[in-house]
Amino acid sequence: MKKLFLPAGYSAAALLILYSLITATYIPYNIGTYLPGLAGVVLGFICIFRKRIAALLNTSSGKKLTPFILAAIGFFFISFSAMVGAIVINANQLPKNGADAIVVLGAGLRGDQVSLTLALRLNAAAKYLNDNPETVVVVSGGMGVGETVSEASAMKSYLLRKGIDEGRILCEDNSTSTFENFKFSKLVLDEYLGHEEYNIVFVTNDFHCIRAGIYAKRTGFSAESLACPTPLFTIPADYSREYLALVQAMIPFL
Repeated sequence: MKKLFLPAGYSAAALLILYSLITATYIPYNIGTYLPGLAGVVLGFICIFRKRIAALLNTSSGKKLTPFILAAIGFFFISFSAMVGAIVINANQLPKNGADAIVVLGAGLRGDQVSLTLALRLNAAAKYLNDNPETVVVVSGGMGVGETVSEASAMKSYLLRKGIDEGRILCEDNSTSTFENFKFSKLVLDEYLGHEEYNIVFVTNDFHCIRAGIYAKRTGFSAESLACPTPLFTIPADYSREYLALVQAMIPFL
């Protein structure tokens, strides 16, 4: 068993690092891209220095520390599993038709082209808009690292190619985070709709719905989510990042 553990550990470390390197070519700058690679580096470090680590854990101080390490690992796996379960439940909830507006949350560009993740959001938004001709849409996102235009501009162009009338598309191009997506989109909609009470649907990928819902409520929106799938290849990166971001979102002062 021990003979199998070491090669498996090295192989897993190498795969995690390789995954991060490959994913970095598909996903615009995103901390989640590098988290699996970081986990691979840590795992490789453990494999290389396993004897020294075991010796340290066998000291009196190490024996006192071991329960805390095991508790932290257990907490991570339980909380991560709970997050995944909540994501699955939220992703299966469909919003009502007839929203006053939908807000499409930005997800990064490569130059001036929408990423696959963002394209999935826009496809879901276009379908909702076609089914609800009175609904307007806010495309929300500023210009980030590696982008040559604002996300809102690229998103608008994408929806125009999908046949959505330009008069239904409102742009919010100042935001740099999910919280700002909602904060600045609300300013746009307050001015456009001209009344205090209105309902929106926000469009994002399934992994992002819970945290986005927290921010929507925090900024005063009455909102439902419309979830679209996450590309299979990016799930480890997206879910890793979302775990950390969701913890931060649930603790406002962080």
